[in-house]
Amino acid sequence: MSKKEAKVLVLWLIALVILLGLLISFPLFLGYASQGDPENVININSCQNLLTPNTVYNLLNDVSANGTCFNLMANNIILDGNGFTVNYSTVLSGYGINSSERSDVTIRNIKIEQNNTKGNGLNSGYAIFIKEGSRIKITDNTIKTKGNSASLGIYFYSTNYSLINNNVLSTDGTSNNHGILIEKSVFNTISLNTIITNGTGDNSGINNNNGIYFSTSSNHTIVSNTISTHGDSQGNNFGMQIIGSNNSIISNVISTTGAYRNSGLLVSGGFNILDSNTINPSGLGVDNKGIDISNSNNSIINNNSISTTGSTNNYGISLSSRDYNNIISNNIISTSGTKDNHGIISINSYLNNFTSNTISTIGESSHGFFFDCRGRGFPLISCLNNNNLASNNLLSISGLELNISSTYINGTYLIDQNIKSYAIGNSTTEGYLIFRNTQSGEIKFTQPINGSGTNLSNDIQIGNNLALINESKTGLNKSANITLYNLPTSIVNVSILRNNIVCNLTSSPPCYNFTALNAGEIKFNVSFGGRYILNYTLLIQAPRNVSNILNESNIIIRGITYEISEEEVNRGISSTIKSEDRIIIKSGDQRYEIRFRIINETALYLDVTNNSERIMFIGDKSGFDVNNDNIFDYEITLLSIENNKSSLFIKKVIIGEYETAEGGVSFGSGTGEGEGTGQSKKVISLNKGKILYYLAIILLSFGIIVVIFLIIRVYYKSKNEERKESSLSSPGSGSQFQVK
Repeated sequence: MSKKEAKVLVLWLIALVILLGLLISFPLFLGYASQGDPENVININSCQNLLTPNTVYNLLNDVSANGTCFNLMANNIILDGNGFTVNYSTVLSGYGINSSERSDVTIRNIKIEQNNTKGNGLNSGYAIFIKEGSRIKITDNTIKTKGNSASLGIYFYSTNYSLINNNVLSTDGTSNNHGILIEKSVFNTISLNTIITNGTGDNSGINNNNGIYFSTSSNHTIVSNTISTHGDSQGNNFGMQIIGSNNSIISNVISTTGAYRNSGLLVSGGFNILDSNTINPSGLGVDNKGIDISNSNNSIINNNSISTTGSTNNYGISLSSRDYNNIISNNIISTSGTKDNHGIISINSYLNNFTSNTISTIGESSHGFFFDCRGRGFPLISCLNNNNLASNNLLSISGLELNISSTYINGTYLIDQNIKSYAIGNSTTEGYLIFRNTQSGEIKFTQPINGSGTNLSNDIQIGNNLALINESKTGLNKSANITLYNLPTSIVNVSILRNNIVCNLTSSPPCYNFTALNAGEIKFNVSFGGRYILNYTLLIQAPRNVSNILNESNIIIRGITYEISEEEVNRGISSTIKSEDRIIIKSGDQRYEIRFRIINETALYLDVTNNSERIMFIGDKSGFDVNNDNIFDYEITLLSIENNKSSLFIKKVIIGEYETAEGGVSFGSGTGEGEGTGQSKKVISLNKGKILYYLAIILLSFGIIVVIFLIIRVYYKSKNEERKESSLSSPGSGSQFQVK
């Protein structure tokens, strides 16, 4: 074999090894090849240290310990209780099961009980304590703890990428009795657990009984748990207390009871999702809140059902300190008590969006929405600025539907929001409010307003070619910029009328128009309240928009339809459209539609064919699968929002990876500029994974065939060379030369 051939053979062998490695590791990467239980099995019948890695420990009977029962001291251990009972801490403080700095540990099918009576001085009785672990799985266990304080069902400290699933936990003691405590940990999943916590307290103590308590922990998924917390004489009984960011809290059922301050969800941190939870806090005293957030930003509180009861200050949703850029939408809220039971209360919080919530309240001065600033070192000048109320349904409100107590409410929008009873600030208010009807126009006050009444939606009206400010209300009779949408452009003899009298620069009071009066969307300034309309004569009696068409249901689609070609989106195209307009992308015989509706000056809802409606903020970039093949087809960037128009950049995607709504990751089209913006947990798509898996098998088979071919070729060539050398060196072969 020549050196060149030897090098080629070595390269092919290296390629073969790489392909074999891919084939072995790929199923594990995809997640559909399970590692399974270790083959080594050890049966145990007493409390002890578990020292052997890669082992299943089977418990054969009930066991008991004065302090700690089991210490897990190796990796890849499964402790299977087979339904037997672990009775720990009968005399000393200890743990049912303890593990430190271990990975790939499973604890399953065990009844764990702290055989201790309350009040005998024992504290910190943890049923399961995991410190600095990873890939821990705790499932199908029944846990009961009781002690003076810190009786914890499961305690994770600095433990990551783990699962707590389908356990029943009951904790009992005086205070700090948490069903599950997660501290300084990331990327854990807590699902399908039933958690009951109890505490008694005393005259000087304070209960702090949490179903689930996260301390400085982020990127967790908490889904479909049932939680009940109770405290006797004291307060602070929380269904969940979350201190951390990027957590998803979804579809949990939470009930809390106690003397006072019994909150369903107490959350501090950014970018959390609270969705589709059922929350029922109640107590004999005050401060029973459904969702209580503080120092929270960029979180989504959506589709929750909340019912609170108590004496006073029982709130559905409470924003209490420096909460900003949160979206509170589509929640159903009911509050009841004797007094001050507000549906949504916002203290020192700004840039939040309250959209499509349904609220009812019972009790004296129990308002639908209550906004206030309360100092405490907060910059008052901006403490309530730029909050937006849009399309909320105020069903039955015992107090005011809207109470803005503070004097600092600049930039607050009321969008398509019907409000009856109201109170806005006082005579020294600094509030510049904006009222918007997304179909008809807006009134943006340029002077601070205040006042109260029984029907704000009558006192300030925006309709088709109409803007009305009740000038009999002194606090509302102020200067404003008025914008009217969807007016005809083919008009003559145009003028602004105030109370049916022409209003212009020379009238008293004057009006000043910022745009041409035939612009279709006109903007003008008024000095005082009144009834304002645009008076005109149509030049051409025709619809404003000739591109109105019928959709599949024979319903007229109003607004302008912009068609763009596949070639244009391949290059990337910018488009600025109004809320009533739409974009059609032509792709062969297919047509894909893009529509949107504006939330405020920084965000909108975007609706794309075959995609659920999603929220986008200015600067956001999002991928869309329009043909249901789990591959992004188009990427849309929201560039700006101004004057009820949005500017979008649309581009065909090329290659990338994105997260599906079902929680999978698909490989296919993308822009090459990063991953998709899905919020679900990353799991490789099974079908896509199988395709890649089969491709790896094909490549491996091809590689093996090529290597075998090379080996055979080299073998026969080597044999031929040997025969040739043999024939040349043997007597009588070839010509013989003699020198004489």
